[in-house]
Amino acid sequence: MTSDDRTPPGLARRAKPVSRTGKGRSPAPLLIIGAFVLAAVYLASPRVQIAVESFLRPEAARARQGCLDAAQSQPNTPGFTRFLRYGKAHATPQGFYVDDVVIGEMSEGFETELEFTCYIDRKGTIVGTARRAWSRPPPEDPRDDTFPVPGKAH
Repeated sequence: MTSDDRTPPGLARRAKPVSRTGKGRSPAPLLIIGAFVLAAVYLASPRVQIAVESFLRPEAARARQGCLDAAQSQPNTPGFTRFLRYGKAHATPQGFYVDDVVIGEMSEGFETELEFTCYIDRKGTIVGTARRAWSRPPPEDPRDDTFPVPGKAH
């Protein structure tokens, strides 16, 4: 006698439970979550943005990299610099215009920020650069690195 034959008369047989790990499961929720994770990583990491740009627009990525190299070699203390913004490459009829490259350079008591823009031809040669520097003194209280609050004594 099988288990199906042992069902007492008058009782309905229970249907077998449906497995949620079977063929009927939709991949849509996983794909949506994956898309949000990829978007968050792309927006949060400049390195990922550079990698995506080098895949989608290799000429623009080479132009941006040329401007980054030129920007890093120009400060007074090139060994003590860091990139604050990696810039954007814009196509022009003769090449590319790279703007918004900002590096921080060690200075006496505070960091000096240098902003670079570059014009780069299609061959990758730098045609022209522009540089603008500005300094920001450190905050009075090292624990207070926020914007000043109106009415608060500094």
